[in-house]
Amino acid sequence: MQYSAPSPVIGVKKQLKDMKRFALLLVATLTLTLHGCNDSDGDYARYWAVATVHPLGENNYYFTTDSNRSIYAGDKSRIIAYEPVEGQRAFIWFNYLPVAFEGYDYNVELYKIENILTKEVETVTTPTDLALMGDDPIQLVGWQLGGGYLTLQFAFRSQGFTTHVVHLVNNEATTGEEAPEGYVGLEFRHNARKDLDGHYGYGYASFRLGDFDPQTTGRKGIYLRTRTPEGDVKYISIEPETTGTGR
Repeated sequence: MQYSAPSPVIGVKKQLKDMKRFALLLVATLTLTLHGCNDSDGDYARYWAVATVHPLGENNYYFTTDSNRSIYAGDKSRIIAYEPVEGQRAFIWFNYLPVAFEGYDYNVELYKIENILTKEVETVTTPTDLALMGDDPIQLVGWQLGGGYLTLQFAFRSQGFTTHVVHLVNNEATTGEEAPEGYVGLEFRHNARKDLDGHYGYGYASFRLGDFDPQTTGRKGIYLRTRTPEGDVKYISIEPETTGTGR
């Protein structure tokens, strides 16, 4: 499953079926952002991480985790035709190699890469533009804040024929509940394009925070507005280097 580089409008329709496999990834404890499996037999990846992709040229690349650890894939033999894009977010599955690679925290045998929908924070200054972002119900299932990104797992109802769009918005168009002192106020917006019924599907999006990153601006965290499946407005406080669940 591949996604394009960051864009102001990217749909998630194609994610729904595939992302059901990952429905519990961000609900797990993600303290170190490097995760292991319990099984010990067979040729498969025993670890996975949420990471940022960094090209090195000639189709070579490395990753950084949300805890600022660098991962070099010394063995990419299982990866076919992956095109690295700077700042692209991804799930990676790997095993550690016994020989270190100079300049990196980890040298790994890479088994799989799944790109995550990667977007920017969008600043909106007029009610008309804010309406285009949508304000439809969405279930915020889990989140992870670190490495300059806010990664969200979400679920919404869909008939499966319409491309839904999600945004992380800096709302300068209207006034809402004021963020607590020291927090950055942002809004997680969902445009269902009138497709509000059907089965639940899961998706992920990772937002590059830039000037809104609490870790680089000395803020305590993000105060996130969202609209619940029941139609209520809900605010969630999210601190850096933490994960959580909306359930």
